[in-house]
Amino acid sequence: MAASNAAVNSSSAGISASGTNLTYQWQVSTNGGSSFTNISGATQSNYSASGTLANNGNIYHVIVSSACSATGLTSANA
Repeated sequence: MAASNAAVNSSSAGISASGTNLTYQWQVSTNGGSSFTNISGATQSNYSASGTLANNGNIYHVIVSSACSATGLTSANA
């Protein structure tokens, strides 16, 4: 399994990953990265939200997992 860093533009973020049976879970931090919580329903390689992600002060990342890997990969914060 391989993944590149998440890229954020004005209202969406995305990641490029390769592997089999991949699952995605986007997370958000509202406290400067001290902790992250799952974003309900954000389970695709791309995450779109209303409003502007890049300027809302939150930090986003995605966890990419595979049935073939005991541990998932977490993207860099964006």
